[in-house]
Order: sequence, then C-alpha cells, then structure tokens
Amino acid sequence: MLLVAACDPFPKPSATSGPINHRMARQIFDEINYQRYLKGVGPVSWDPYLGGLALDWSDYISSHGLKHRQLGGLLGVEPFASRFRGLGEVIVEVPSGTSARGLVAVWMGSSSHRAKILNPAYDKAGVGVDRYGGDVHAVVDFGDSR
Repeated sequence: MLLVAACDPFPKPSATSGPINHRMARQIFDEINYQRYLKGVGPVSWDPYLGGLALDWSDYISSHGLKHRQLGGLLGVEPFASRFRGLGEVIVEVPSGTSARGLVAVWMGSSSHRAKILNPAYDKAGVGVDRYGGDVHAVVDFGDSR
C-alpha cells in the first residue's frame, strides 16, 4: 500500500506573522511562480531558511524604513553556505489592500526586480510579509541551490 501525504511547504503562522500575513506570503509565492511560468521559467520551491530571512527583513523594514541589503555575505555562513551558490532579494512597500497580484506587478514593472524574479538560476525562495500602519512590506529572498 502506498500512502501519499500533501504537506504544506509554508511554516505555520507565528504570533508575529499572523494568519493574514501568512496568507499573503503564500499568494505572493504563488504569483511569482505564475509569472515565471508565463515567461517559460521553472518554478521556485519554498525554502524555510529563505522564508525566515525574508520574514525577519520584512519585520525590520516595517519599523526602520525600506532598505535594501547585501546578501552575499550570507554565502559564507551556515546554513546558507552549504545550501546556496547565489542569493537575491526583492522588497516592496505598498498600501494595505494591495493584492498579491498587484504587489508582484509592482516588481514586474521594474527591470531589475523582474530580472531577479525571472532568474532561471533561482530554484528556491522564501517570502516575508509585515503590515505596519497603512502599508504592507513584502520581501522575497531567492536562492540558487544547484
């Protein structure tokens, strides 16, 4: 007998992320894979380390302002050093009420963000979302694990 179980690749919402932010993160993840599909690029799969990294940064930028960061230094630190050859990130701040599709459309309207989302070298991703005031702060961290 063969038993097959469907496992949710996303971590369960924590006290800090909340179910609304968890749902939006999943929708953003799905929309990114849809955009990759439309352009003939393979999907990314969920990575819990990238998910934690993205959630931490979305929380940070909610209280400190929208800031990019350099992820290259993480390639020399575990658990990232043994898992990834390259990392990339997109961040955005949009008004609350913006859908996941609308949020990803903002990224797709920028050539540099679109290039990261559609980069075929990236095969893993994690998404973090935080709401603060009237804004949503979203982060997607990508990894090349091949």
